[in-house]
Amino acid sequence: MNLQKLRSNRRGNKRTIAILLEKIEEKKENGTLIEINLLLKMLETKMEMLETLNEKILSNTETEEMEDEIVETEINMMDLRMKLGTLITERDQRDTSIGSQQPTFHPMDTQRGRGDTGLGGQHTTFHP
Repeated sequence: MNLQKLRSNRRGNKRTIAILLEKIEEKKENGTLIEINLLLKMLETKMEMLETLNEKILSNTETEEMEDEIVETEINMMDLRMKLGTLITERDQRDTSIGSQQPTFHPMDTQRGRGDTGLGGQHTTFHP
């Protein structure tokens, strides 16, 4: 593939990544964890594709343009990695806070005589 096509392909992938980042921001407000996870996976895949394109572009770049290409590419990828890391951390914090709000079942204090289920002496009660 020639250099012009590779660069055009990279621009298309960068635009797609920008759209994915916007969608992730939208879903952070009103989306489900499943939707966010799917979008993050798509973002990771696009970033991997971008890395591959960057390598192909660099290998086809003229010597005098290499330094600028390396700097531009590395800064762009660094920014994307930081965004992805932040989004994953936010997702994990959201996942943890959702998990902590889930109701749990705890063994009942049998000496108080509450919570008899009639199931062979198993005593449990619901604590939200």
